[in-house]
Amino acid sequence: MAFQTRLVIGGFAHLNSVPLGADNPVVTQTMWKDPLRPDALLDKGGVVKRIELLGEIGCGLLRFAVPDLESAEIVGALAELVPMPLVADIHFDYKIALRCLDFPIAKIRINPGNIGSVEKTARVLDKCAEKKVPIRIGLNAGSLPRDLQESVRAGKLRAAKALFCAAERELAIFDRHGFYDVVVSMKASSVRETIEVNELFAERYTLPLHIGVTEAGPLI
Repeated sequence: MAFQTRLVIGGFAHLNSVPLGADNPVVTQTMWKDPLRPDALLDKGGVVKRIELLGEIGCGLLRFAVPDLESAEIVGALAELVPMPLVADIHFDYKIALRCLDFPIAKIRINPGNIGSVEKTARVLDKCAEKKVPIRIGLNAGSLPRDLQESVRAGKLRAAKALFCAAERELAIFDRHGFYDVVVSMKASSVRETIEVNELFAERYTLPLHIGVTEAGPLI
């Protein structure tokens, strides 16, 4: 696989570009947690001010969950207002990713395993390639392919190894399609397992990694 070892996020559309990977500094990313409602854009000054404040305290990328097409319109409009590169986090519906790419979104996050068919993933890859937008492949220990989940339950695979195998499967899809502008995240709710899988991956690949735990925060 001939993947890139360095990416520039947001450089084509934003005032601020963010290099990832290679010898570049680690970039802090956070996630917007407020509900995305159409009236959010009525208070453009307030939303923009909050995003600017995030930049002032050290945030370099801001991720939004985009669960539907209405949210895609709102996040896309925000991307046109702020200098910080925005990341659209897509689950299940590839059409949402395609709509986000009509705006200056800096990066798309998908889990190819829940987007649907390979053909749907290919549609997203084609448009990302056209727009020069990188993709973060997001993999979580709680949503592994069924065969890998069963291997973990049967004690045949460690959870970290199963996550690593899932990442390789997704990269193979991207490789067959000739898409190499990729960031990889492999997250578990266990810090130890998260560290283990990223160390396993880094021994074989030099791709930029997004490091974090999943299902973080209070149990409730």
